[in-house]
Amino acid sequence: HTVVVAKHEKDGSTMRDMLASQKDDLSSELSNTRELLSNAREVHAKELESAKKAHSDEVATLKNDLEKLRGEVDSKDGAIDSLQSQVKSMQEEHTVVVAKHEKDGSTMRDMLASQKDDLSSELSNTRELAREVHAKELESAKKAHSDEVATLKNDLEKLRGE
Repeated sequence: HTVVVAKHEKDGSTMRDMLASQKDDLSSELSNTRELLSNAREVHAKELESAKKAHSDEVATLKNDLEKLRGEVDSKDGAIDSLQSQVKSMQEEHTVVVAKHEKDGSTMRDMLASQKDDLSSELSNTRELAREVHAKELESAKKAHSDEVATLKNDLEKLRGE
């Protein structure tokens, strides 16, 4: 029985030594794994911090670009508003000029029609006066001719009587 106990004690001691060795191996492996995890966490933390900074820089750049674009859009909107105002003003001026030209044209047509009527009336009066003058000249010429013929006849009678 002592042999069995001694064997069990020896086996137990061997098992304890094996378990202690395995425990040391596992503790060492656990320590190495913890160190690897710690290193991996540090690397990931640095990568994450770097990615956050890059993202923050990119967001800042995009915000800056967006502000520039907004400024350009606002400037172009202002230019468009100014051009639209100029176009509207020019259209209004054009409308006023067209209306003035139409009014001036109408006034000119009315004046020309009035002058035409006046000239037609004056021409008609001049023609009538010319007819009257011509008739008087003709009558005067006839009378002068008649008087001349009478004088010639008278002279002829005097000559015959002599």
